[in-house]
Amino acid sequence: MRIPILIAAASALAACPLQAQLWAPPGDGLPKAGGTFQASPSVGALHDAGQAIRQGRREGELTRVEAKQLRREQRILGAIAERYAEDGLTPGEAADLDFRAHVLLDQVHAKRTRR
Repeated sequence: MRIPILIAAASALAACPLQAQLWAPPGDGLPKAGGTFQASPSVGALHDAGQAIRQGRREGELTRVEAKQLRREQRILGAIAERYAEDGLTPGEAADLDFRAHVLLDQVHAKRTRR
């Protein structure tokens, strides 16, 4: 008696994530900021940080642990940028992202040149 109930419960739980993945938000999915969306300079700084991390690791200026920590920070900042862009990027959010991206880039450069 318990086995059919457990199987039914497991199949119901397994179906829930599938339904969540198939849902699409209305609209075209592009970030909106009152029609005046502009790419933040933080996008370039995030890309530059990623390049600097790869180069630093390749040239032996960063340890594997340091590179991993910096990449994690880069991913976190990218996730924050995506969340901000969901409902439009305000000037305050753009400034926050720009500041955070440049801090990350400065951290990468500092770790690469400290040796």
